[in-house]
Amino acid sequence: MLFLLLGLIQGLTEFLPISSSGHLALAEVWLGVEKPGLLLDALLHLGTAGSVIFFYRERIGALLRHPWSDETRRLGGGLVVAMLPAVVFGLTLRGWVEAAFAAPVAVATGLLWTGGVLFFRPRKRQAPLQVRHWAWPFLLVGLAQALALFPGVSRSGMTIAAGLWLGWSWERAAEFSFFLAIPAILGATALQLVESVEVWQAHQALWSWYLAGVGVAMVCGVFAVGALLGFLQRGRLRWFAYYCWALGLGVLAWKWLG
Repeated sequence: MLFLLLGLIQGLTEFLPISSSGHLALAEVWLGVEKPGLLLDALLHLGTAGSVIFFYRERIGALLRHPWSDETRRLGGGLVVAMLPAVVFGLTLRGWVEAAFAAPVAVATGLLWTGGVLFFRPRKRQAPLQVRHWAWPFLLVGLAQALALFPGVSRSGMTIAAGLWLGWSWERAAEFSFFLAIPAILGATALQLVESVEVWQAHQALWSWYLAGVGVAMVCGVFAVGALLGFLQRGRLRWFAYYCWALGLGVLAWKWLG
């Protein structure tokens, strides 16, 4: 049942800008979940990658049917550029990232940062940022995503806010954020699967629960994508800032006063 609960948490918080990694880290500490490595976290993220593919299946299908169109090539190139910072940061800062997952104070700090970004994001549509090369906006979104390697920092919150600061419409910012989640999650999952070969025996007895958690995460993720689009359409992204601040301050109070 614990793995199903973690799947529920992952599915609901991956796309809502409140940091799924932060919620998973806190839930695992509070519930006393003992798991060998980060494989479960990677698999739960894989379930939410399936949520994006399902939700945008018609859009993705249209792009795949016209792989050489200007729109497809620009989007594909943008995704490649935006992935570069996360790859570099992930390889160089991995030890710090894994340590942060076990440190509630680090998670709380990330949540407070996320709340600040969401609160101060542009309230109105800005004029598009003028740049000399098409790749620069995508690189900036990628840098925002790289910050979300640390638990408590929301990947969707960072990338959507970055898109809004660039002058993108909320539709474009959200779609690119969701599409960017697919290679980011698949890459992290593949790395975890390769590294888990050495401790495969430790995971064997848990695979049925892992897969059940992945299924729950995928179903809940579909609903979370639709919910976030609704909040963006109504201009209510700031609501999530209050939630992140409240949770972050609550975690700090729990650690320092408890």
